[in-house]
Amino acid sequence: MLKILLLSSAIIVSSTSGITSEVTAMGKIDFSLITRSSNFVPPPNISAGSFKYSRTSSSSNPDDNSDYIECPMYGPFKVGDPNFEVNFTYRIFGPSRKVNERLRIISPTGSVIYAYVNETKDYIEDSLEVATFTMPIKECLTNNGMTFKFEVVDKTKHLIVADYGATFYPISNDKPTTQELKSSVYETRDIGFYADGKAIKAIKEKYDFTSLTDYLDIDYYYRLNLTNINFKYSSLFDFSYDSISLRFEDRENLFPYLNHDGVNINIPLGTTKINDILTLKYKNSFYVNKRTLQLSNVSHPGYAPSTYFYLPVNGKRIFNNKLLYLDVTGLGKSKLNASFPIRYVADRSLVGLCGDSDYYIEGGIK
Repeated sequence: MLKILLLSSAIIVSSTSGITSEVTAMGKIDFSLITRSSNFVPPPNISAGSFKYSRTSSSSNPDDNSDYIECPMYGPFKVGDPNFEVNFTYRIFGPSRKVNERLRIISPTGSVIYAYVNETKDYIEDSLEVATFTMPIKECLTNNGMTFKFEVVDKTKHLIVADYGATFYPISNDKPTTQELKSSVYETRDIGFYADGKAIKAIKEKYDFTSLTDYLDIDYYYRLNLTNINFKYSSLFDFSYDSISLRFEDRENLFPYLNHDGVNINIPLGTTKINDILTLKYKNSFYVNKRTLQLSNVSHPGYAPSTYFYLPVNGKRIFNNKLLYLDVTGLGKSKLNASFPIRYVADRSLVGLCGDSDYYIEGGIK
């Protein structure tokens, strides 16, 4: 299979076995000989400097008669990912004409390193057309990013009548530490793109753990409260994660009926997302002894199902000053990992159960 790339002022013709020849003098290529192929091969026959630009205002409304560009979300990507097909839906302002759709990849220095020209198309005035290309990220995407331009060329006038582009980057291998995530908002580079009718726009991720609490609360009913543990995730990509859990040591054996990993207890957590705010919840239900508030992963006589995590009666003192860890793995498209320390500090309640309070009410009949 031949591959034809445009490198600066030369066309490099290569095959899977390596470069076979180099043409240093640009020849004129007949458009009629170029046919659409799924292979990574077609060359350009027009240099960027040969054309004037003609642009009108764009609109996000596909029903009016101004310029229009739309495509679904693409990304994120890694260096070495396979090439993928991209579809641009577009409209150009003006009369019917013969056009060619072109995709070009631009190097960081501004030179063209790849171009692909679709076969000539009869564009009908005010119509919506779809241009399909193979995006050559396997050959062209590096850690320095990749810039592409999608252009529509008036074949007769040699005029570029639509010109859109964007730069995107692979997912970074340099991940922030837990401390970095806690101290400042982490924002990725542009790791994807889409078009909204007016322009091709970048997609990135933003993670905000700066307001993550350092302390956990136990409410009056001895329930470990997760409502104040939250963080923010902002992106057009859907939020995802591999696992989130609350981990702590149980050397005191406060929870003999819960699953232990050595001395550690890992409590799987889920998330609820409202706008950009993610709050945590217990992923699995527990069974609780209604008299002692002892928890279990499985049912026992005298235990009832519960979605809450309880401390055993009179367990506040033992659990006081306990260091827990919020462990997150594979967070978002960037696959972030972190382990946030959270401490439980329980001052004695003013009024409550006898074992945990300064004052209590003693009942009974004398």
